[in-house]
Amino acid sequence: MQQWKLIGTDTVYTDSWSKVIRKTYDAGNGHEDFIVLEKAEFALIAAIDEARNILLVRQYRHGRDRSYWALPGGFVDEGETPADAAQRELWEETGYVAKRVSYIGALHPIPAFLKTMAHIVLCEDIVKDPSAVIDTEIESSDIVPLDAVIQKILSGEVHEMQAVAAILLVNEFLRQRGKSAGRSRWPTAVRAGKRGSARRARLRFPV
Repeated sequence: MQQWKLIGTDTVYTDSWSKVIRKTYDAGNGHEDFIVLEKAEFALIAAIDEARNILLVRQYRHGRDRSYWALPGGFVDEGETPADAAQRELWEETGYVAKRVSYIGALHPIPAFLKTMAHIVLCEDIVKDPSAVIDTEIESSDIVPLDAVIQKILSGEVHEMQAVAAILLVNEFLRQRGKSAGRSRWPTAVRAGKRGSARRARLRFPV
């Protein structure tokens, strides 16, 4: 098995949002360089209303120069928890607020060359705040039945990778929570009190 020994790093580019690093490794048969993009950790928001509809936003993605249906989300600012960031970004991008917030888990997107972490946050019982001013990066939004979004994933209509992974994870969380309703040993979602007061939801997947 090939062993990777980090022997040096060099900052190639940096700005307020990201950093590009050249990492040099001794792989046992010579030195190899790899380029890594570092970004702040971010929250991905699965916002669901009482009728089990999920909120999608349409945003332009510069890597592919096209628009995608995605989940609301954004960077976790210094001093924020993922739950804090999720509630703030949900309001800024869609004008909705949530009555219940649960932290579902974290994903490592494209770890071959991207250093960051995506925090999946479930926001439930969402209601519209008519005073909100929507972020101009959001082209449009739609509330779609969760089951229909799963079908859109299977048909390829929704195919932004981080959105697909988060939606499927949340769908499984909700399925298992519903299956386990009434079992005191398996807690359900946390009802939000003050903003950012959600705690980690414990989720058990079948082995």
